[in-house]
Amino acid sequence: MHGSARLLGLLVCGLASLSLAQPALAQGGIVFGWAPADTIRADFEAPVVHGHGHGRARETVREPQRSEARATFEVEYENFPAEAQAAFQLAVDIWSERVESSVPIRILAQWEPAEEASILGTASPRIIANFGGAPQADTWYASALAEALAGRNLSGSTPDIRATFNSEFPSWYFGLDADPPDNEFDLTTVVLHELGHGLGFIGSMDVAGEVGSWGIETTEGQRFPVVYERFAERGDGTPLLSLENFSAPLADALTSGSVFFDGPTARAQGTDLPEIFAPLVWQPGSSFSHLDEQLYPSGSINALMTPSFARGEAIHDPGPITCGMLRDVGWTLRPACEAIAFSAGVDGRDVVLTFFLPSESGFVSGTVEREVDGQFEPVAASVPAIDPEEAATYTVRVPGLGPGTFTFRLRLLGEDGTEVVLNAAPVQVFGAGNALAVFPNPIVGEATVQVDVREVQDVSVRVYDVRGRLVATLLEGVPGPATATLNARGLARGVYFVRVEGEDFGATRGVTVLR
Repeated sequence: MHGSARLLGLLVCGLASLSLAQPALAQGGIVFGWAPADTIRADFEAPVVHGHGHGRARETVREPQRSEARATFEVEYENFPAEAQAAFQLAVDIWSERVESSVPIRILAQWEPAEEASILGTASPRIIANFGGAPQADTWYASALAEALAGRNLSGSTPDIRATFNSEFPSWYFGLDADPPDNEFDLTTVVLHELGHGLGFIGSMDVAGEVGSWGIETTEGQRFPVVYERFAERGDGTPLLSLENFSAPLADALTSGSVFFDGPTARAQGTDLPEIFAPLVWQPGSSFSHLDEQLYPSGSINALMTPSFARGEAIHDPGPITCGMLRDVGWTLRPACEAIAFSAGVDGRDVVLTFFLPSESGFVSGTVEREVDGQFEPVAASVPAIDPEEAATYTVRVPGLGPGTFTFRLRLLGEDGTEVVLNAAPVQVFGAGNALAVFPNPIVGEATVQVDVREVQDVSVRVYDVRGRLVATLLEGVPGPATATLNARGLARGVYFVRVEGEDFGATRGVTVLR
C-alpha cells in the first residue's frame, strides 16, 4: 500500500476477488448472486493522522433530516449495543440523504466477534444482472442500485448488503461528532465506507501470478463484468475490458500504477481523471476497488473510498468524486451528493461553457481559462454571479475564437479561500471541418446538437441508449450544417449516444442526462 507516512497499517479495507460466494441463480432471465465479504483491518503501529471531515476545521455533524431522505434504508440489527447502533445509523442516514430509490435498501448489520483481532468489519453486496430496466445487459449491479433502476423489489426480503463488525475490537469510537481521539477508529467512517461498496463502488478485477482477469460467473458459466469496471481504463485511455481476459497484459495494466475511472460525471470533478488504486504489486482486497491513496490522502474531500484509514481519522461525507462515480454507474443522487459538472460546446463560432454546482457548494466566484501554447490564461468572458447555497447551472460564452480546437478550464473560489480547478474536454469550433457538438453536457432539460460539414450534404442525427436502442430521431436527411434540439425531459437519467450520419462521414458523442 503506498502513501509512505500512513503505511504501517492504517485501517485497511479489502474487497478481495469477486468470484461468487455462492452460485448465481437465474429467475426469468434475471441473475442473482453475492459478492464475497469486504474486510477492514486495523494496525496500531500506524502513525496517527489528524484529518477530519473534508479537511476543514472540526465541526459537529448536523442531525440527518430523515423526513427529506429520498432513499429508505431498512436495517436489521443483530446484537448491536445502543452506542454502536447509533454510529452505524448515522452512516445510514448520511447515505439516505445522498441517493434516491423508491425501493427500500435492506441491510443486515451484525455485531459479533471476528476471526482475527485486527478485523474491524466486513460487508458483502448482493449483485443482480439482466433485470428489467438494466442500462447494460450482461452486467452486474449492486442489488440496491438494480432495484433503484428497476423501480421495484427484485429479491424479496433478502438483504442488499450484509455487514458484520467486530464486537471485540478494543478501540472503536462511537461518537457522532467526527472527532475521534487519536487512538481510536471512527465507526461511522468505517460503516460509511463499507456501505459505499454495498451501493456499487466495486469491481471484479483480479491478478493471480502474472495473469489478470475480470468477471463474476453465473451458474451457466457466463462471466459478466461489474458496471464499475466498464469505466476503468489504462493511462493511455485503453478500456480495461478491451484487454484479453485471463492475460498478462491485463495484469500489467492492473499493476501499472496508472488506472483511471473515465465516467463523464466523475471526470468533471477535478483537473484529472479520478485515479483508481493500482499499486505495482497487486494487493488483494485493496487494489482496483478504491481511489488512489496518494492522490486523495487523509483529510482530503475525496478520502472516504481510499483503501486505508488512520487512527483519529473521521470522514462523514462521500466527497464529489465518489458521488460522481456513483452517478456514472447509475445512481440518481440527491443535492447533498450532486457532483460538479463542467462542459464545453459551440454555438456558431462561439464556445459555450456550462457548469453545474450543487446546493451548499460553498463556491462564490469563478474564472474561465483557455490553454494557449501549453499554458492556461484567463479569457475575457464574464462568469455569472455564483450562489454558494443554491443548486444552479451557469453558462459562459466565449466569442470570436474562429475555427480550431480549444481547451478550457474553470477555476472556482470557495468562501473559505480554497480553489478547485475543473477541466472540460477539448472542443472544436465549427468551420474546421466535419464535426458534431452537443452542449451543455451533462444535460438538464434541453441541449443543442450542432452539425458542421466541410461540404454541404444531407445529415441525420439520432439518439441511442447504452443498449443501442433508438430513443429519438432529431434530424433525418436535412442539408447540413444544421442544428437541432435534444429534449431530454422524457429520458431517464443516464448515458446516451448522439450519432450523426452524413454522406461521407459519421460521428458519435456520448452525453449524460441529469434531468
